[in-house]
Amino acid sequence: MGASASDYRARVSDLADILILWDIDGTLVTHAPATRDRHAHAVGSVLGRPVDRLPAGVGKTDRQIIIELFADHLPSDDELASALRVIDEVTAEDMRTSPSTATDGAADLLSHLAQAGASQSVLTGNTPERARLKVTTAHLADHIDFGSSFYGDVYATRMELVAAAAEQLSVQQGIRPIIVGDTPLDILAAHASGFPVIATTTGIFDAAALAEHRPDAVMPDFSDARAFTETITAILSP
Repeated sequence: MGASASDYRARVSDLADILILWDIDGTLVTHAPATRDRHAHAVGSVLGRPVDRLPAGVGKTDRQIIIELFADHLPSDDELASALRVIDEVTAEDMRTSPSTATDGAADLLSHLAQAGASQSVLTGNTPERARLKVTTAHLADHIDFGSSFYGDVYATRMELVAAAAEQLSVQQGIRPIIVGDTPLDILAAHASGFPVIATTTGIFDAAALAEHRPDAVMPDFSDARAFTETITAILSP
């Protein structure tokens, strides 16, 4: 005889010790084509001249992209702070006309996981303000704890960002964290800091490209909240 609905509810109704660390871009949200590259615009506004966009920025932190765009010198603290402030401002402008869109199934999945007791934060290369804007305009903010999230304005690489999250969470008892992201960098950084990680094909990388880096699981999308939840509980089972 197969498992009943009550059996399933018993297995997943108490996820109170699980913390899901969500990536944002390509994972929780998608975006309309931008009329400008926000990072290049921010650095150009500080330097007073046009700056070409980076050819590849997927998975990098905002701080890392901005530092790389200065190209001919390491930005001063004031230059970096100014560029980060500008990128927050232009993101707010853009979100008013072209808000982020929730990835299919994301809203229902976040709600399902919250009802099951899981805590949910973001672990993202975005600044805190850009993260809040993107998640909020996609109508996904209700179940995200922004105060206990981890952001890319302080750390120059995703490796450093995830390592800092691991250090902070290591002193908190009774928490089982797991990262969900859509890029190889999400997987590699998770492995480097000992986090379990689920990769999703909601971004630009297909299942084969993600599986090559050996995540704990690869999920095609968020359409099946039950399957996603069972995957999390299987990975984090004691």
